[in-house]
Amino acid sequence: MALAAKLQLRQSQSLVMTPQLMQSIRLLQFTHIELERFIDDEIERNPLLERAEPQDDAVSDQAQKIDAAPETATAGDWFEKDTAWSAEAISEKLDTSLENLFPDDPGTSERLGPDLTAQWKSASGNGSASSSDGFDVGDMAAGAITLREHVAEQVALAFADPAARLIASELADGLDEAGYMRADMAEIATRLGTDRAAVANALAVCQTFEPTGLFARDLAECLSLQLAVRDRLDPAMKALIANLELLARRDFQTLKRICGVDEEDLLDMLAEIRAL
Repeated sequence: MALAAKLQLRQSQSLVMTPQLMQSIRLLQFTHIELERFIDDEIERNPLLERAEPQDDAVSDQAQKIDAAPETATAGDWFEKDTAWSAEAISEKLDTSLENLFPDDPGTSERLGPDLTAQWKSASGNGSASSSDGFDVGDMAAGAITLREHVAEQVALAFADPAARLIASELADGLDEAGYMRADMAEIATRLGTDRAAVANALAVCQTFEPTGLFARDLAECLSLQLAVRDRLDPAMKALIANLELLARRDFQTLKRICGVDEEDLLDMLAEIRAL
C-alpha cells in the first residue's frame, strides 16, 4: 500500500463573537435591577471604577416640573353631558389631534404604526434597548449597532436549528424601514422548500424580539404585540384593535358598543394606545 501526502483546501464559515460583544448582548437582556446589581458588583471588583452621580440641578429641575404639572382633568371634562363625543376634548386628553392619529385617508392607516427603527435609535442613544437608564451598553461593543444588526444577533441567539435560523433570516430581510415585516410568507416557504407552518413558527419567535412590535405585519398586529407585553390585551382592547377603522371615522358610539365599555373606559384605552 502506497502512502502519499495530499494538500486540500476547504472553505468554511463560522460565527465568532468577541467577549465584549457577548457581554453586550447579555447586558441588553438585563432588567433595570439586574443591571444595577451588575454595576455594583463591577465597582466592588474593580477599585478604579466610579459610579457617576446624577447632577443635583437636573434632579431639582425635574422635581419643579413635576410640582408645576397641572392636575389631570376628570373624565366628565372630556365629554359632553349628552354623551356626544367631543373631538377637541379627546385631542386634548391624548395630547394630539385625532387627525394625526387617524387621518381621513384610510389608505394611510398602516403608516400610522410605531416606527420601530426610530424607537431603536432613540433607545440606543439613551443607553440601551432595555429599561436601563444612564448606562451606554453600545460603548462596550465596537460601536452603535443598527436595528438590522440587532435583529441578526437576536436571530442567532434565538434559533439553534439551522433550518429555522435560515427562515428567520429570510423574514428579517423582509423588514421595512419602520420594522414591519413586508415579506410574503408563502413566497418564503416556496423559496426555501418548507411549509408555511414552519415559517409561521419562526415568525412567532421573531415577534418576541426587542423592540416590541418588530415583525408585525400591520398596525393592528404591532399594537397587539406591544399591548400583550404590558398585559393589556384584554377582550375589550382586542375588539378596539380589530376595529381601528371605526376609530379613524370617530365612530365612538359603535366602538363603545362593540368593546362593551363606557366613555371613561374607552378614553383610557385610547390613552394607552397613544402611550405606546
